[in-house]
Amino acid sequence: MANRTARIADARNCLLQHIRQSYSDFEFFAMIDANNYSCVGEVNLDSVSSVLQRNDWDSISFHRGGGYYDMWALSYTPYIYSFQHFTEMKRVIEDMRKHFHFLLMDYITNRPTELIPVYSSFNGFAIYRTPKFLNCSYSDVIHTELLPDFQEQVRMYGPPVQILTGDCEHRKFHLEAIRKNGARIRISTQHVFRKLENPPEGLQGPA
Repeated sequence: MANRTARIADARNCLLQHIRQSYSDFEFFAMIDANNYSCVGEVNLDSVSSVLQRNDWDSISFHRGGGYYDMWALSYTPYIYSFQHFTEMKRVIEDMRKHFHFLLMDYITNRPTELIPVYSSFNGFAIYRTPKFLNCSYSDVIHTELLPDFQEQVRMYGPPVQILTGDCEHRKFHLEAIRKNGARIRISTQHVFRKLENPPEGLQGPA
């Protein structure tokens, strides 16, 4: 897993460098997992258009018609540290899924126009305000100096294992933008990719 995430980080950094060299004057850029995994349903352009008219975010990712799946890239209180770096990984991810589901449903039901503030999120597709992220980079290394306080998570599950590689590459990217540029990382409860009613055979991820 560590080698895989390091390679993904390198690939995303190559894309970032291309943006720095050729598109640094663009107001926005986007990252997408275009590997027949999660971004596979019909695109709802209204969701994209509506968030582009808002000015209360610097990174925006979205809920999905097929459900929110990307727990690994997600950091929010109290789930700050990568769940894969705890001895009881399965318990951490199960608790996190339940906790975030209730949080997501609360926003959808009671405050549907509000964005969910987090420290990191991706879920297969995200849009970024270019100036807030060009001096940042992706990495699979856990940069503990960038992490907000995660002692509540430690009290719940014990200390993380002493391995500082193999993390989700998005976490460092988002935390660095927060530290350097005060970036506002947000999740929209709207869907960009609608749920597939009849997923094709061989689909690798959640439809």
